[in-house]
Amino acid sequence: MANYTVTLNAVQEKALLGNMTSIQDWIENSISNKARKCIDRYVEQSGNGSRHSTDDKKAEVITAMTIETATARNARLQAND
Repeated sequence: MANYTVTLNAVQEKALLGNMTSIQDWIENSISNKARKCIDRYVEQSGNGSRHSTDDKKAEVITAMTIETATARNARLQAND
């Protein structure tokens, strides 16, 4: 499991805390939701499941897939220009 760190300055933190009760919770919920959407999209594109598949089935499909990273895709597209 990867671990990521975000650094905010005092002004950013103060502004965010005026809008949310927990920056950490917001970050975790936001990234989890983004991951869920990506997983659902790849599972549906694979033809081996849907967004309604069980989490175990989705994990099986994603694990078996070769997924091109955004960095690799951008480099490939840039090379083709």
